[in-house]
Amino acid sequence: MEAHTDRINKLELAANANEDSIKELSVNLSEYKAMAHNIIEKIDNLENRLFSFLTTITKNQSKEDSEWKDLIWKVIAGTIVVLVAYLVGKGGA
Repeated sequence: MEAHTDRINKLELAANANEDSIKELSVNLSEYKAMAHNIIEKIDNLENRLFSFLTTITKNQSKEDSEWKDLIWKVIAGTIVVLVAYLVGKGGA
């Protein structure tokens, strides 16, 4: 009978130790979930900043492309005006 009592006491001690380990794991799991949530928030924030940056670059690129197109059209128009003036001046002389 004494052997059974010792065995029961050892099992109760082991059960208590296991409960403590489970509680510790639960606390650690909660901390890991909080850390994972923070990491996900930071990744989302980074993604939003990257999207904003790329949008800004695209808008600036469009403005630069538009400026280059305007410049090319002005050069072409100026060239035509100079050619017409040259031909009119040459024909009149």
